[in-house]
Amino acid sequence: MNIAINRARETRIMEKAVRDFRWLSSLLVSVLLVSGLVQPVQGADISPESLPRYVAVLPALGDGTEGERNDLHLAVNNALGASNFELLKPASTQQLLETIFLDESLTLETMPAKQLAERLRVDGLIYVEMVEISKIYVAAYAQYKVAIRIKFYSLQHDRIIWEHEDSETEREGGISADPLSFLATAISSSRILTDAVRLQLTDVLARRFAKKVPQPQALFAKAKPPEIVSALSNASEGPFTSGDEIRVLVEAEPNLNIEFQLSNSDRLWPLSEQSTKKSGELSAAAKAHKSPLRRYTGRFVVPKGLNVDEAQISLQVQRGREKPITWLVPGRVVIDTRPPKPVTSLNALPQANLVQLTWQSQGDESAQEKYMIERALKKSGKFNRLAIIELTEFEDDTLEPGNAYRYRVTPIDPAGNRGRSSTVQVETLRYGPTSIDKDIGQNVFYKAAGSPYQISGAVNILKDVKVEFEPGSVIEFMPESSLTVLGSITAKGRPSEPIIVKGNRWQINHTLPSPSLSLYDHIHFRADANSVEGEKKPSEGLIRLQQARVELGNCTLTGVQLQLQQGADAKVSKCHFQQASVAVALHRGKLSVKDSRFVDNQLALDNHSANADISKSEFAGNQRHIQTQAPLKLSGVSFPKDDFIGLQQRLQGHVEIDWGSLPESQNLQAQWLQTLWIQTTEAIAEQDWRSARKRLSQASKVMADPRFEDLIESLYLLQNPAARAPDIKNPRLLSSILKLREQGKRARLVWLPLESFEQHKSFTLSYLHYYHAKLMADGILRVDPTALEPAMLLREEIGEGIDHDLGALFLVDEDMMQVRLKNLGFIRQPPLLKSLQLVKPARKQLCNSAGPWAYGEQAVDGANPIDDDGCLSLRVTAARDLDLYLFAGNQMGQFVQILPDQCQETGVLSNRVTAQQTLAVPQNNNQQPTVAQRREWPYTHFFAVGLADASASRYLAPILSQSSALCQTSQNGEKASLKQIQQLLYIADKRSGGNLQWMMTAGGAVPSQAQE
Repeated sequence: MNIAINRARETRIMEKAVRDFRWLSSLLVSVLLVSGLVQPVQGADISPESLPRYVAVLPALGDGTEGERNDLHLAVNNALGASNFELLKPASTQQLLETIFLDESLTLETMPAKQLAERLRVDGLIYVEMVEISKIYVAAYAQYKVAIRIKFYSLQHDRIIWEHEDSETEREGGISADPLSFLATAISSSRILTDAVRLQLTDVLARRFAKKVPQPQALFAKAKPPEIVSALSNASEGPFTSGDEIRVLVEAEPNLNIEFQLSNSDRLWPLSEQSTKKSGELSAAAKAHKSPLRRYTGRFVVPKGLNVDEAQISLQVQRGREKPITWLVPGRVVIDTRPPKPVTSLNALPQANLVQLTWQSQGDESAQEKYMIERALKKSGKFNRLAIIELTEFEDDTLEPGNAYRYRVTPIDPAGNRGRSSTVQVETLRYGPTSIDKDIGQNVFYKAAGSPYQISGAVNILKDVKVEFEPGSVIEFMPESSLTVLGSITAKGRPSEPIIVKGNRWQINHTLPSPSLSLYDHIHFRADANSVEGEKKPSEGLIRLQQARVELGNCTLTGVQLQLQQGADAKVSKCHFQQASVAVALHRGKLSVKDSRFVDNQLALDNHSANADISKSEFAGNQRHIQTQAPLKLSGVSFPKDDFIGLQQRLQGHVEIDWGSLPESQNLQAQWLQTLWIQTTEAIAEQDWRSARKRLSQASKVMADPRFEDLIESLYLLQNPAARAPDIKNPRLLSSILKLREQGKRARLVWLPLESFEQHKSFTLSYLHYYHAKLMADGILRVDPTALEPAMLLREEIGEGIDHDLGALFLVDEDMMQVRLKNLGFIRQPPLLKSLQLVKPARKQLCNSAGPWAYGEQAVDGANPIDDDGCLSLRVTAARDLDLYLFAGNQMGQFVQILPDQCQETGVLSNRVTAQQTLAVPQNNNQQPTVAQRREWPYTHFFAVGLADASASRYLAPILSQSSALCQTSQNGEKASLKQIQQLLYIADKRSGGNLQWMMTAGGAVPSQAQE
């Protein structure tokens, strides 16, 4: 904080001193004007004393590059160096502007001039604009034009007080009718009109401006500064590297001591004065000058390790013992002695007679690197330069097919520094077809472009010779041809560029021990069809291994057999064997097959060896999957198109399958056993002991579970209760069944899923929820959780190892079980009621007669209802002896009891009905069927309730409490809805175990039976 306070104090003191100095200067100028010692400036529209004295030249805006605008800015500053202005140094101006414009919303164009002048602490601003800068070639002329506009702003007047526009053009060349001469002229002019010309034009414009701009009166007489006409450098030739020269040229008055330096260095380099005879003619500007001028030159050789980023060249100019002045030379010097980084990802793509090179630069986009391309024959090794280019690709089309070349790419930065070279080797392609009909005696790499490689006859790869095929190659065997490998083959394709091996009746023989390993990867082996008399017959290819090591990966073998003989060692991974008579024949040797598929072969695997390891593979659609003479164990091997029973027919010999290594979806044994066990448990639940025993016998052949024998014999004993029990080991179930039989009791097996047993925690609840799910879901019956436990004698969990524990078997005392289920209401009585029918006389006119049924009766239904002035009768038929109750619901929502007849209105003397008896209601005095008038019985529904015995009457009590006698037509009891009555009857029916049963019919509608 103290630092901030001190800075604020210093700022206030400086501002006060500036104000005092300006007031004193203005006073002095006024005195001098009054005394006539000085004259006012001619041409100014304001008085000289009002002209700004402390001035900042702002950075140039407008056309051209940033460097070109900077050069104009320096030229104006240099031209005003001998003026009466007190100029803010360019470096100070730049630093202050950078601070002011930290806020990105402000720019030099948008900031008000008054605010900018106050921030710079000056009373005048000079705005510089590059209106035009162009280098044009028109016809045979070359033209360089520079145009500027300069505005002078006064803080005191807060306006532009003076403007100046000017331009300068330099032309070179001459007219020529010859087009070739015109081209030569243009080239010559382009060389003449260099940046030096632009700087000279800029300097001329700046000097003319300095002469015309209105200036304040000088306060004191100033010594005339050294006269400098022009100052140039070769900065535009940069960037410079070690050994390059930075040269400075100055045209000025004679006998000056001039030195130059770079803005990042304190070292000064002298300029030597040259005589006009030695240095040649002066420039046009120097020639036009009245005073004699001299040319001064200096140079600086760039040393190694020096790196400069846009340094400014400044001159220290001194006349005799006068104080030296500083003159800024336009242009910025860049020195770069660091070599560029080498290129990366250099790649050569060959064709028959050309190579396409591509690479990547490690420099940024502004590096502007070039690249030198060199080529050498692989044999000679001498590199010759081909080109220097700016692109990151190059095409060389001056090559011959089948030759090997080396290319070298060297990066070169704009300073000329060379980076480390990168080299790539390439061989131009020789296109196929390529015939191979002789033995291969030396290492060779076959390019894909030479495909197809046509092998004819018996060709040998000699011992220790390595042959390699490029991805995408095609190897074609002529009929009956073979390739015997005594060395090694490496044929590694890619998923997008597999190697194709095809032909008709061909062989590849890997024989004799070899230290090398032959590799096949992403290969399509194919045996083409054989045409005989216009018919295509299958042809087989053969890959035979004897005393050899081979690995096959990601291969497809179509109609091709892999055969292993003595000493062979083959590893197969992710391969597809299809459409072969025998896909793999392992006679002797060692074979490992992993993650592979055998599809649609006559025989997938013919095994005669104990050294076969088949894992994580798939057999599908083969006529026979495996035929083995030696025990063969399969792990993780699936058969997606087979079922468990059908699979046994496709496996011959001792084949052991590790079913546990497969997921559930592929485990055929588990699926079969699960299906078989479900069928077994369903048969047990239905007490179909014969079917259950048959299914379980099939499962026992696959699963070695000693309990199966006990269960199978127990099922047989349940099927044949009088049969003699066999003598078996661990007869747990069987002995319990025999014990019940000795007691004269019946035995029964009950199966329950473990899921149900684990959920309900008791045999009673598990049994009832599984076998009486609807009644348990209704929640009507009241269940004691231990009611059935005494009837359960034994629990046997069976089915482990199939997929999970499917459930448990329970041996129960069937007689006790039936009694307890009846007591709980889960075993119903047989039907008590047979029918309930609503009828009417065939003729309505007989409703009031003594014989309403003279012409018969009609059933009442929806199509034949009862009229309001009609009559009706009820017919109830019993299925067995029972006590009958009849109820009816009237239109007022009341519920009445018709039978037993408390009002003696029905003529029915007793409500006891015998089996198959049909009771008619109402009856006359002779107990003959009669009718009730509709207006007397205006009921919408009729209910028949049958009780099997007197004990069921307790379930009828809730219904009786809702009813009134037939003769009590004006009772005041609560109204009972049809739904309520039905619910009460339903509950009573279920809780009584069918000792109370009921039927319902609608008055004038079809009767409905309210059974479960």
